[in-house]
Amino acid sequence: LELNIVKVSEMQKQIHLLALPKVEDRLLKYLQTYADEIGKNNFTLPLKMKDLALYLGTTPETLSRKFALLEKQGQLKRKVRQIELFQN
Repeated sequence: LELNIVKVSEMQKQIHLLALPKVEDRLLKYLQTYADEIGKNNFTLPLKMKDLALYLGTTPETLSRKFALLEKQGQLKRKVRQIELFQN
């Protein structure tokens, strides 16, 4: 029963992300939520890019472009799977 509760909770998080219209908003929200969970703004992505793209309802290519956009906007810094989030 506890395992099912955890699964439902994770599905609800994903549904809330998928409700956001812009991929960059979904990505940033995912990263901020993960950073809050682990209590750090510097971390290694827990998912591979293709898995993260699938989770966020997009393609790996689009995800790479959105990472570049967020980096250009000064919201994060990325080196492969290493992420540093900046507070705005």
